[in-house]
Amino acid sequence: MISWNQIRPVLIDVFTKIAPDLNLGAVSFKATWREGQRGAIHDKQLCAVLLKVTSVVGIGEDETRRDFVAADSTDPADQEYLGMLREVQTGQRKFNLQVEVHVPEQTDDSWAFNVTERIRTRIRRPSIIAQLSAVEVAFIRMTEAKKVTYKDNGRMISAAVLNVSFGTVANDIDPTPGGWIEFVELTGHLQDTSGVELPAPPNWDQHWIPETPPE
Repeated sequence: MISWNQIRPVLIDVFTKIAPDLNLGAVSFKATWREGQRGAIHDKQLCAVLLKVTSVVGIGEDETRRDFVAADSTDPADQEYLGMLREVQTGQRKFNLQVEVHVPEQTDDSWAFNVTERIRTRIRRPSIIAQLSAVEVAFIRMTEAKKVTYKDNGRMISAAVLNVSFGTVANDIDPTPGGWIEFVELTGHLQDTSGVELPAPPNWDQHWIPETPPE
């Protein structure tokens, strides 16, 4: 499955880094989930950044992969399959992250579009791309930022929303181990232009991997 438990904290950290104006002081500033618990507007940044995953779609067709798990692997996910051939369903996914910016005090310096354009520029930093890649997420593209200004208790709130597309992977391990490859037998049936089968070589004639066939 998609590793949301690893991806979500990284997305929070990424937008916490790329959204604020560092000249105003960003200590304790943090992006939050739109549908989660939200804190107060930051006293220096005077803005809030809210994130929400709005869609997930598959890209192409999923496939079954088989990989051999080494007997000495220390990966916690491998411990159940040490020394075995593991079957994994895997596929590419694209998800859309909606980013909302709210600024209660609109001035030339404090404006929702200032925040969205910092995000647009900084998300391509090599350090950010590497941080996303570490949890198998790739930045794809970002839409235009749209104005969604509203009134709150008679006060105008500068607000903007944009959508960011990311790519990731989904993996599912078959709970039944697929066994292991004990041996491989290679046999060839190449023919010449007249349709006569060629000798060995170039054809394989009961060739075994490993070389000693099973009893």
